[in-house]
Amino acid sequence: MKNKGFTLIEITVALSLLLIISSLAIFGYNSFVDKARRKVCEGNLKALTSAIEYYSVEFDALPATLGNLRQDHFERAFARMMEENPISNRFYGAIAKLDISGESHAAFLTYDNLKPMATEDHFKDPDDSNGGVSYGINSSLTGKKWSEIGDNEIIVADSDSYVFNGLRDIVSRHSRGVVTEHIAMALTKGKELLVFSESVASSTGESADIYSITSYFDDLVNTNLGNAVADKAEDVRSDLYAALSELSKTTPDTEAARSNIEGAQTDLQAMIDAGLIDSATGSSLINRLQTILSQP
Repeated sequence: MKNKGFTLIEITVALSLLLIISSLAIFGYNSFVDKARRKVCEGNLKALTSAIEYYSVEFDALPATLGNLRQDHFERAFARMMEENPISNRFYGAIAKLDISGESHAAFLTYDNLKPMATEDHFKDPDDSNGGVSYGINSSLTGKKWSEIGDNEIIVADSDSYVFNGLRDIVSRHSRGVVTEHIAMALTKGKELLVFSESVASSTGESADIYSITSYFDDLVNTNLGNAVADKAEDVRSDLYAALSELSKTTPDTEAARSNIEGAQTDLQAMIDAGLIDSATGSSLINRLQTILSQP
């Protein structure tokens, strides 16, 4: 009895199946590494926020830049972050290290990486290979006491500068999704992770209008630092940041975004009533927000 060999069609089908399985495996691996990098970055943001809190307790004010933080602030913050999620932090950190650029410096807030960070002002994100700074502190918070900052205000964010002045300075460098989408991350005082999608920022329609109004308040905050206008404008833009973050989620939460926009309207009306913004300008902005809310 003769051995029956494989036909050309059977070999072609087998190779095609193997190629599909390999492609899925590679995609799954890359997606998992991307997630690990985002988790490491999230841990870094939490540790930096804690380090800033320790600094503010000691000096009764927030630092002007992250470079003002001392190594002992990082050590305590890193220990606190690891205590909260010791297993997942170590697990994702180990995965991210498997595929990290050789240019990345101090990519993880570990004890081994603290010394160069404390002396060279380098704060690196595993998704940032530009050799420079990866995180920045909210410039509007310089000199404020920790107790004066609202829980919804952003403390640190992905940035190529030691400080960031608004959305324009928050850098989208993380990959997410089947169709690669780039996102930026930031952390509030209340330790809420905000995500900003590059596609939302560059889109048309309601997201673009929210982005435009938010940029207006970015400028209003930065041109009035140290007075009541900046403080109240910070409340409005914090609501708008949260709305953009809700719309940037993998599954956008439009109801939560609407609630944030309504909060921004309330805070903006308070500014008008207090004479902190021109009445005509403030009313126009409220109407623009209302137009967004009226969209289905």
